[in-house]
Amino acid sequence: MATGYGYGKTILFGEHFVVYGLPSIASALSTKTSAEIADSGRYELIDDRPATPGYKKEKYDEQMESNRLIYRACGVDVEKTPFRLTLSGDLVAASGVGASAASAAAIARALNERFRLGYDDARINEVAYEGEKGYHGKPS
Repeated sequence: MATGYGYGKTILFGEHFVVYGLPSIASALSTKTSAEIADSGRYELIDDRPATPGYKKEKYDEQMESNRLIYRACGVDVEKTPFRLTLSGDLVAASGVGASAASAAAIARALNERFRLGYDDARINEVAYEGEKGYHGKPS
């Protein structure tokens, strides 16, 4: 089994400014999302993260697109190498806490371990940023 993690964050000032290249003030959160990848005969996503009511259902299609972009950035084909991806942790899946970024980073780290990709933190960040495009188009 391979594991990865991603911490939450919040932008205290300038939330949408950063999309346009302007500065903001951000803070890390101590809570995180964890991703575990286990071999399986078929691709499966299990989302066991705590969440605000309705969040995971509302964001389901965006999460599927995010995962697809992450897999593509890592060169992983879930049809050829299926696995079970389980998301968990103590970061509540909600808007404003970096839940999608934490999820993307956790998945990228778990894929890196499972497929022995040899990524450093900079490459993990690039992959997570690609995944964030599934949620936000142009991520902050």
